[in-house]
Amino acid sequence: MLGFSSFTYWKFAVFAILLISVLVFLMLILFTEALNRVINADS
Repeated sequence: MLGFSSFTYWKFAVFAILLISVLVFLMLILFTEALNRVINADS
């Protein structure tokens, strides 16, 4: 029982880390795109 709960905990932790990584990656892409638009508008 302890091993099963530990396994599910690790699976949830890996899923949460992957989800956060994807969100950070998308935010980084949106940020760089907005930054490029600002730079292009200035020039």
